[in-house]
Amino acid sequence: MSDTDSTTTGSTTPETTPEVPATDTTSTPSETPLVTDTSASTESAPVTTPDTSSTPATPEATANPVSSETPVSTPAAAAPVVTDDATTAAMDARRQMLTQYGIAFGIVLLMGAGLWYVLEQQGRVETKLFESITAMVNPAPAAVVVNGTRIEQALYDKNYAQLSAQAAQQGLDAATPEVAAQIKQQSIDIVVNSELLRQAARAAGVEVTQEQIDDRYEQIVTAQGSLDQLKTRMTELGITEESLMMDIEDEILIQTHLASAVDSSSITVTEEEVKALYDSIAGNAAVDVPPLEEVRAQVEQEIRYGKEQELISEYIETLKKDATIEVLI
Repeated sequence: MSDTDSTTTGSTTPETTPEVPATDTTSTPSETPLVTDTSASTESAPVTTPDTSSTPATPEATANPVSSETPVSTPAAAAPVVTDDATTAAMDARRQMLTQYGIAFGIVLLMGAGLWYVLEQQGRVETKLFESITAMVNPAPAAVVVNGTRIEQALYDKNYAQLSAQAAQQGLDAATPEVAAQIKQQSIDIVVNSELLRQAARAAGVEVTQEQIDDRYEQIVTAQGSLDQLKTRMTELGITEESLMMDIEDEILIQTHLASAVDSSSITVTEEEVKALYDSIAGNAAVDVPPLEEVRAQVEQEIRYGKEQELISEYIETLKKDATIEVLI
């Protein structure tokens, strides 16, 4: 999810990625019909009521006078029920009153729901009851659409801001056209590649357990030094606890899939490669580099990591060939 022992999932792609890129799980909601035709379900075969006039009542029948089954109309041959006019008028009046109360109650509910919706949109209350409705009516702007899945502009913007900050730390001016173009392309690549890998992992049946998420979270806390230091870092990057947990889940999801989808067992590191990388670093007069034998393991690991990223890049390219990707920015 990040650089070594960081809080990001960017390491799964060959591009330079922020320490903790947020992930987007927003997908286009499927349309569900609001009205279901129930005419078929209400039709039933005629039911014949047996003659019980000569059958004595059983204890079970008298103990359970209320049946949970659907009432069956009395056959025409049964004796009619006689009621006087006063009783009939009273029953009709009661039904009319209950109907009026039901209509009034429904109006009150609709008015109350409308009021709460308006208050929530104004930010005066926070119920989250209308989030799905709001998302469908006013979806957040999308930066990219990957196989029908919308990647929100907010996620792209966060990646862009984090990459700009990293560029500034390296002495680059993110405002120049050349650097800005590179950062934009990297930000797009991050969200596209991550979504392609997420989709491939889910299609392969990869599942992430809560125990895996908790273990990874503890590793990140340890790497940052303490929980307070982690929270400080999250604040600097504008990352919430919820988004961090989503990032961790995506990191585990993607890494688990890549372990089986990309075969890195054939990767080898030669002595010539080790010396070449070491000499390129040692040649920088501004860097105090220890002797090769003291850092050989780190140099070999860096070379192996680079080759793994090349294999992952090749795998992502195969996913892109069969994908539909639409960039909207």
